Formats: sequence, structure tokens, C-alpha cells
Amino acid sequence: MYKKTCLKAVILAVLLIFIYPATGFTELKLDNYEAIFEIIPNSGGQYKDIAATLNMTFVTDTRFSNGFKFVGSNYISEVRAMDETGDIGVEVQKLNEYKITFRFPEIVHGKKKITLNFKIHDALSSGIFSNTLNLPWVGKWKIPVNMSRYVVVFPENFTYKNVSSNLLTSEETTINGKPAIAFPQSNVTETSLSMSFKPLIDPRASNLFMITLLIWIILLAFWVTKYRKLSAPRPTDSSEPAPYEAAYMKKGRNHAVMVCLFDLIQKGYIILDASRDMTATGKTDGLTRPESALIETVRIRAAINEVFLQKDLLKRFEYETLRALEVKGMIKGSLETKSFCNNLRAIAVFSVIALVGANLYMRFPSGEGMMFFSLIMPVLAFISSFIMQRSAIKTQKGKAYLRHLESRVSGANRIAGLDGHYDPMLSYAVAALGMTILAGTVFAGISEALYYRETGGSTSDTGSSSCSGCSTSDSGGGGGCSGCGGGGD
Repeated sequence: MYKKTCLKAVILAVLLIFIYPATGFTELKLDNYEAIFEIIPNSGGQYKDIAATLNMTFVTDTRFSNGFKFVGSNYISEVRAMDETGDIGVEVQKLNEYKITFRFPEIVHGKKKITLNFKIHDALSSGIFSNTLNLPWVGKWKIPVNMSRYVVVFPENFTYKNVSSNLLTSEETTINGKPAIAFPQSNVTETSLSMSFKPLIDPRASNLFMITLLIWIILLAFWVTKYRKLSAPRPTDSSEPAPYEAAYMKKGRNHAVMVCLFDLIQKGYIILDASRDMTATGKTDGLTRPESALIETVRIRAAINEVFLQKDLLKRFEYETLRALEVKGMIKGSLETKSFCNNLRAIAVFSVIALVGANLYMRFPSGEGMMFFSLIMPVLAFISSFIMQRSAIKTQKGKAYLRHLESRVSGANRIAGLDGHYDPMLSYAVAALGMTILAGTVFAGISEALYYRETGGSTSDTGSSSCSGCSTSDSGGGGGCSGCGGGGD
């Protein structure tokens, strides 16, 4: 009984092999694969496109009538498929990548040679100094590959150098008299081709780089030389800067406003009520021009955030403060600084127009990314011109004074004026170190009123700039699916 069962099993197996030969021994493989990529100019004359030729020799011992290859996500055109007899059917689909499907008369076994020709648009990218070709899809197949060879063909009379690639083995060759580099793959392990080389193929890219460099040099030379030559008016006042003037040099207008209000409260020109609102007392003797401008903001009872809404008076306060610092030789001349900033801004705008115009005229030889990169310096100069015009550019005397003031107030063993009497050193300490030094003192209520209202107010003009002055700064083509399939429909 056992022998009969074994005999039946053997006979059944033999019958299955003869009836369904594909079940045990059928196979489709790519015996030889050559991918040729020739760098060609696009419609604008820029060397960015690739003329691709895929020569494929399939070996099969089963029915084989169609196949496909994914060829990346770059747009492709002029697709053509051929076999030994001529053109064959071809179809292109746009999925995550472009899929080329080819069809031909069915064969049962043997070899089949297929050639695909197509153009890949914008496959070659150009940087500042080098070109890059990246084809991650080129060696991805779902069937076994015996041997493959990738070839990159350069334009005629082009001399390449400094070639680097992810493929270790390469050899120089020529294709139709044009220089080329071949990457033979006897043991197919790499499925992609990535290569960079110098110099730039398109001379317009080099020309654009030189234009960008020249504009940057001119802009930077003007910026540095003119900035260094900014001079301060001859000092006509040898007195020490007031606390709010020191605060302006330290952190800008909003910090100066806070320090000046604090100083006026100490002197009795302004009173602070229980609801932390401020009102001018009517006393005006001994006020400086900036103090007179600022005290007008609290002629009628006002909170700190309401003070910062009175822009005209604050502009007057800032103007008078800058003027006082100029005559003391602490900052450079505002008119000269304004002229410098206006000229820097004009040159920056001209640079942007020139660079954008050059890119448009040359049709972006290095791509739009290079154009945006070239605009970094002009845009930076444009923004900086506004910042410099709004801020005081300190002279060496002004910088030395601030260092001396910070050293003087930081080295003090105690904060002056803690007994409630006016002491200008306390205002200087606040100017140099910030409002937070008043915490726990008899002046803590003033500090909290100014800081509380300033951060708790609803206006954006008061917000971050004043806060930084009095609080914040003080506290511290391929894919996994790429491949070729076979089999009958």
C-alpha cells in the first residue's frame, strides 16, 4: 500500500512538470542593461536636459510580451520604444513617477532586445561651481539583472574635471566623438547614479556668478568704507549724558522712555497713583527738552501703554535725545547717518533689480535657487539700513562711556537711593542694568507699574521692544516601485 502511494505521488509530480513547465523552471531576467545619458541643451539653450537611451536584453523561458520601467519624477518627452524589428507600442503614465510601458509580439523563450529613447527635462542641476546629475531610478528592477553599464555623455569639446560619483568603478570613453564616462557594474549592487563634476557647462552660469560676486563686492565695499567714515559732530557739550540718554545708547528708545519716566517720578515731576497710572504734577523747572516732550504724555492721567500710543511726542523725545547725544560726541551725526542709510538702501535696491534682471535675461542658468541666494546680500543691506537709521551709531567715546558706566554701577556695593531720596546713580543703574534691579526696594512699585502696564497693555507698539528693554533682556526620480515586469496579458 505504501509503495503504491509513493508511486502515485512520483507520477503526479512528473505529470505536473510536463503539463505546467512554468511552475518550476520559468524565469525572466535582464541579461544586459546599458543606460546612456547624454547632456543636451533645452529649448532655452541651457544644458539641463538629458537624452536617455536604455538598451535592454531580456532572457526568458516563458511567455513574454510586455514590460515597464519607472524613470523618475522629472517630466519626460519624445518617448520611443524599439525591438529588433523596429518601433513597438509604448505608453507613458504619470504616477508618483513616470512609467513607460512597452508591448511587442509575444515570445515563448529566448532573448528579446528592447531600446527606450526619451528626453528627461531639467535633470542636470547647476550650483555655484559644479553640476549635479542624480538618477536614483536607473538601476531599480524587480527582476534579476546580470550586468549593467551606465554612461554619461558630455557636450562636444567640453573638458570635465573633478568628477565624483556614488559608483566606485568608472572609465573614460567617447560616444559619437563626444567625451563620456562609463560606470560598468558587473556585480549589480548600486541601484542609483549620482554624479557631480566641474566646471559649469553653461558659461552663462559662470557669468552670472561673476556678476553676483561683483555686485556683492561693490555693495560690501560701500557699506564698510562709508560706515567707518561716519563721523560725529564736534562735541560742544562736555557734560555727562543723562540717565535716559545712557539708556538710549544701551537699548534704544523704549528703554530710554522707561528710564526717563522713572527718573521724573523720582524727581517729583510725575506722581504714580494706587492704580499705577501716571500724572504730571505741573512742575516744569529744570526739565530738559527730551524730558519736556515726554512729560506731555502724562499731562492727563495715563498708563504706560497709553504713553507709548502718543507717537508724535515720542518722536520729539527721541529727536531731542539724539540731538543731545550728538553734541556730547556720544553718537555719530544723525544727518550723515541718514544719508548713508538712504544711499545704502538705494544701492541695495539697484542690486536686486540688476540681479533679477540678469537672471531673467539669461533664463536662470543656475536655477531659481541661485537667484534667491544672490539676493541675500542686497536684502540684508536693505534691512540693515533701516535698523541703523533707527538706532544710534555710537562713537568710540560713546562705547567707552557705556563700558565705564556698566563697570561703575556693577561694582557698587549697594543700590543708591534706597532711602527714597533722589539719587541720579539709581537712574544710571537702571539705565545700565534694567528695571529688574529694583525688585525688593522701595522703588519696586514704580518698577512694577512701568513693567506691568507695559507687558499687560493691549497695544503692539508698546509690546516686545519695550519689554526687551526693561525685562526680557535683563533676565537673561526613483522609488521602490521602479522596475520591469514581464508575462502575457
